[in-house]
Amino acid sequence: MVRSHVRIPLPPLPRRGAPPDGYQGGRLYHRGDWYYANEAETRELFSGLGKDFLRLSLGCYFAELTEALTTEGEESGELLRHLLNGLYAIENFRRPPELLRAAFELRAMSLAGYEPLLEGCAFCGKAEPEEPVLDLGSGGLRCRRCGSGGAGMPLDADALAAARHVLYGDPKRLYGFTLGEESLRRLSAAAEAFTLAQLERGFRTLDYYKSLRGMEG
Repeated sequence: MVRSHVRIPLPPLPRRGAPPDGYQGGRLYHRGDWYYANEAETRELFSGLGKDFLRLSLGCYFAELTEALTTEGEESGELLRHLLNGLYAIENFRRPPELLRAAFELRAMSLAGYEPLLEGCAFCGKAEPEEPVLDLGSGGLRCRRCGSGGAGMPLDADALAAARHVLYGDPKRLYGFTLGEESLRRLSAAAEAFTLAQLERGFRTLDYYKSLRGMEG
């Protein structure tokens, strides 16, 4: 058997309080159509997630969504880093789970090529649409009175600003924002509806996470 070893380059240790980008390193060998790991060193186990079922279930959803967005044989380094940083955020950042979920969903969809277009109303061109709506079919932004009135999720000014921060801001500050209760509810609902509509499927881990949230609420 011929083994082709590949060293996996990974980033250095993060600054204290900064999210990790991945594992320390490892080695793969290629056989047939598959790569096999025969050496690896763990960098982060996210063991703290097991202490909170709600956050653990959210992490499982992040993993399932990432799996759905990746394609066998294609490079998915950005999505993997996004997943690892998302798991780190769940474990270490004292942010509302719904804020983490919405930010993760929108950024993951963007990295996978499903980025919603939020620069302005797709019909009248206003940069700040009147009563903004995220159109689930086109993935574009519109004023409530513009367009054909297709399926859409209402936002408000703060929810729209947060979504733009997630999509166009510094990835290192992805979760670095706060929202009021109503704006967060709108952002979360819009991010979820957009994700499910674009992928045309549901997620059992998401259903389980939401069932736990219902028990807490």
